[in-house]
Amino acid sequence: MFKKQILVTLLLACFLLWTNSGYSQTKPDRKSLLVERTDSQKWALLIGVDDYSNINDLEFCGADQRALYSQLINNGFKKENIFLLHDGAKDNKYLPFKNNIEKQLKTILKIVEHEDVLLVAFSGHGVNLDGNTYFCPTDADLERVTTLIPIQFIYEQLRSCKATLKLLMIDACRNDPRPRGARTPDNPTRNFAKSLKAAKPPLGVIVFSSCTLGEISHENESLKHGVFMHYVLEGIDGKADRNRNGKVSLGELTGYAGRNTKLFVARKYNDVQRPFINGELTTEVLDYDLFTVSKSSELIVPLRELEIKKLQAAWATRLKTEVTVTNSIGMKFTLIPPGEFKMGSPVSEEKRSKDEFQHQVKITQPFFMATKEVTKGQWEQVMGTQPWAGR
Repeated sequence: MFKKQILVTLLLACFLLWTNSGYSQTKPDRKSLLVERTDSQKWALLIGVDDYSNINDLEFCGADQRALYSQLINNGFKKENIFLLHDGAKDNKYLPFKNNIEKQLKTILKIVEHEDVLLVAFSGHGVNLDGNTYFCPTDADLERVTTLIPIQFIYEQLRSCKATLKLLMIDACRNDPRPRGARTPDNPTRNFAKSLKAAKPPLGVIVFSSCTLGEISHENESLKHGVFMHYVLEGIDGKADRNRNGKVSLGELTGYAGRNTKLFVARKYNDVQRPFINGELTTEVLDYDLFTVSKSSELIVPLRELEIKKLQAAWATRLKTEVTVTNSIGMKFTLIPPGEFKMGSPVSEEKRSKDEFQHQVKITQPFFMATKEVTKGQWEQVMGTQPWAGR
């Protein structure tokens, strides 16, 4: 225990020594690490349906959209610009009935302007009936198509929208909505994905769907989400930020969510689920930065040695310093960039102390750390004491 206290004291002394040597006199402008705000706005209409009146219920669609609501706020969307319809809404107009969904869509399209971004996300049942593709609101009845929401209605509404980028995110190919006694070999859920991919969205509309031809979209009990949405949320939070620029582009998000959904479903269920993206996919569209990575979630993906060195160099440039520096008494320090690591030791480690439990630690700001332990001579030179004497 004494050794640990001495180590903590030494590290604190090194930090104080370094700050006194001049580093604290040149604080960097943290704004340069984030996306600068512009006059354009980001809007979202989120719809999650679990509790159905006439067809089989789902489990995590509401949770998916509520989590997406929070994630968007954390990553660059204004709370007042997000409209969330879900089964647990206290205000009746935000319950995901057909009439409410259509009204909210028309409302948000009236206030979106040029240069804005619009995200429409739907989690719930989707079906293909007689060659037509539909979303299923809470009051959906498969025997009456007038209770469903045609995908063509959504497309027509988005076609006239002024937004620069219109993204329709669909996770609507989950379990067969029909009661078991009413099922036939013609599965309307699997056909939904097929017809969705075949239909070309209007110019300016990008569709990102959770699965492709003949597949279903899996929900997972341990994730408490649909698999697809789980990786969408992770991607927005920063894990999709491959170039470490503090932003997540459309291409980065779709690539991350697509790859990881496919791998998870293959390993967990021995099944195939391949998210796809459809629309006019120009380089400009794929490189469009949709989300700002929050400070607390920056740079948490695992890094290899070469990536770490590049990251250190990039941060050194931002901070107008060097990766390695030397203080007034010859101690060398190296720049530690923001990131995440596991601290502690496994329970199987021999002579492990009880307080060494493993846990994830996030570093949200860069700092300098001594490359070697403090020597007795360095301690005495700075502190003027010998705490080790007589021990």
